[in-house]
Amino acid sequence: MTGESESQELKDKVESTVANIEGVKAIYNEILVSKPLALKEKIKSKTKDYGITTNVKARLFKEETKSNLSPVHIKVVTERQIVHLMGIVSAKEAEEAEKIAKTSKGVVKVKTYFEIDNQYKKN
Repeated sequence: MTGESESQELKDKVESTVANIEGVKAIYNEILVSKPLALKEKIKSKTKDYGITTNVKARLFKEETKSNLSPVHIKVVTERQIVHLMGIVSAKEAEEAEKIAKTSKGVVKVKTYFEIDNQYKKN
């Protein structure tokens, strides 16, 4: 989970609620506890995040023709310039995607939450 919360209590409540959903195997709670940004700062931050996500996705698609990477299986979410990568991919794809994200403009940090399936083959 990513996003922002004004309190640890709310962050914990969200995690608890998600944990009670049938079929949930694991929870990665990356919700940031912080004071809310002023509207102008929030818009600026979200605009940067959208730009980073777009850049990473575009670079993943560009790399698709050169490798076994299948970007449609990778979810990219950016919060405060931290890129979160998720999906079911092979170990090689995970490594390639992480490298692409880490070398993308504006990225402060990359966190990966891949489920590795080395039996997977790109179509």
